[in-house]
Amino acid sequence: MPTDTFRLIFLGGMLFIAQISVVPLIKIGAAIPDLLLIFVLMMARRNSIYGVVSGFLVGLAQDLLTAKYFGIYALIKCTIGFWVGWYLMKKQTSVSISFWILIILSASIFQYLFYSIFFLQGSDIDFGAYLYQYSLPAIIYTSVAGVLWVIRPSKSRKIT
Repeated sequence: MPTDTFRLIFLGGMLFIAQISVVPLIKIGAAIPDLLLIFVLMMARRNSIYGVVSGFLVGLAQDLLTAKYFGIYALIKCTIGFWVGWYLMKKQTSVSISFWILIILSASIFQYLFYSIFFLQGSDIDFGAYLYQYSLPAIIYTSVAGVLWVIRPSKSRKIT
């Protein structure tokens, strides 16, 4: 394996550890950013294969620890990784406002699919109230964190 691949695997592992240990400490209300989704989006910038593989692996790791329905994180993040990678390959877009919109859209899709389809169906929780109190703040927090990652100063952009 090339050195770049080891660095990406290491980065994914570090972000996974941060997601389960450090990120809950910086929550605002009930919202926490999804660093692993941002990682999948950054991998999808390379191509859709990187997006799919990274989405599946980090999603599966999250499923092992948190998911009520095993495989749902892997499915959603894998799908988002594919579509973002495919879109960027077809449009040949650089990191611009369109990529920022993709971050928001992907975070929205992830939150919407995960919470509404699998966890809120058949429950007494009002979807609108849940969306307003939990999902929208998490979508905004993840989007802001993603934009900060994209615009961060860096000497080398090889990792993203």
